[in-house]
Amino acid sequence: MEKLAAKTRDIKFFSKKNGAMITVHSIWAKKYTEMLEEDSSIKLYRTNIALENWGDKISTIGLRTSYLQTGWSSDFMLVMQDGSVAIRELMTADDLKKKAEMEKLEISRRYWKVAHVNDWGVGMVTKEGAAW
Repeated sequence: MEKLAAKTRDIKFFSKKNGAMITVHSIWAKKYTEMLEEDSSIKLYRTNIALENWGDKISTIGLRTSYLQTGWSSDFMLVMQDGSVAIRELMTADDLKKKAEMEKLEISRRYWKVAHVNDWGVGMVTKEGAAW
């Protein structure tokens, strides 16, 4: 989960699964896409999914006021072979100790729940590697 239009490092590559160029913003996101490319249960995936008009769609109780004026994007939307949709946000264990990061995850969770996406989760990233 990150701010829309945040200044980030772009990593671009061609995805065979999607038949298109994909952009991610971290080496861990790139490693995650490598796993997605090999996972036969996933039909296709998208990255950096904008949360459109999220402040009008979810309860904002418990969220920082400054977050209400910010655009956000989710890290991954996965479309499974059966047509169901899943959302994944990538986080480090250290990030999960920070209230600000937890609030960002809560924005995403609330948004996708209202959008009727029930398979929402966090992919854990460690210094040693990913623990999806």
